[in-house]
Amino acid sequence: MLALRDDLERDNVHMESVPFGLSQNLLEQCDAVFVIGPTRAFSKSEAEAFAEYLRDGGNLLFALDPVILRQRVMPTGLEEMLKGFGIDVADNIVVEHDESLLPQKSPLERFFVTHYGTHPATQELIGSNAPLVMHQAREINAEEGSGAISILQTSTKASTLSDLQALNTLLEGKATTKAARSVSLAAATTVYVNAAHGENNGTKGVAKGRVAVVGDSDFLSSSYLDAPELTNFYIASALTGWLSQRESLISIPPKKINRAQLDLSVADLDVLWWRVVVLLPSFSLLLGLLVWWRRRA
Repeated sequence: MLALRDDLERDNVHMESVPFGLSQNLLEQCDAVFVIGPTRAFSKSEAEAFAEYLRDGGNLLFALDPVILRQRVMPTGLEEMLKGFGIDVADNIVVEHDESLLPQKSPLERFFVTHYGTHPATQELIGSNAPLVMHQAREINAEEGSGAISILQTSTKASTLSDLQALNTLLEGKATTKAARSVSLAAATTVYVNAAHGENNGTKGVAKGRVAVVGDSDFLSSSYLDAPELTNFYIASALTGWLSQRESLISIPPKKINRAQLDLSVADLDVLWWRVVVLLPSFSLLLGLLVWWRRRA
């Protein structure tokens, strides 16, 4: 989160950590709330506080890693709440089998994502083949007819794994995963509220909050955000812009440059001064005299 905070502050987006216990007054002070990599399930009351925040016009980003316990992916406590807004959080791990999208041999480590959905935060990347890096993600689906949109997808050679006892056989190339398909890794939707204070995600009612769910939080790691060849920073910036309704953050930003710190001692500065102030002008003067002399001759 520190890397994301530092990067977004350059675009005048102020981020700060808030206590884990939810306060409605605290939520209302934020343009958007990011929940990054929670390691325990939310209670029913906490999930309802998030839902109420959305219905009141709040904006949420959930980055939900698959938390594994006893060979199973544990629930987040947000499944029922998010399903009410048209987003399905699966209890599995996504396995990318396309070798061209694997920086290493193991399909359970990092993988590239190059397929983007028709959503304001990702539509400028469609067809670009520019890679996003994820690490051990879970499946996040947009329910059909809900108005939610899938914004990141794997290749058509991917699959999912729910029974994690099969991990060893997967690494040996003998896993019993589901049939190969394109798997959704993230989804987003706008929350609409009707007169009866119920929500739907079509086009009826009054548009209120926005929510985006990504099945991984590692895509926000500093090493990925700082890599100009990856789209990780763009996706983070675009999702922030879409949630906070700041269109300038959704446009393609300039390439980031990895800056290295240069430490100079007093002796180094003396040598640099001597070369810049004395040697370079003297050399230029001698070169000019030489050209003048040859022309004169």
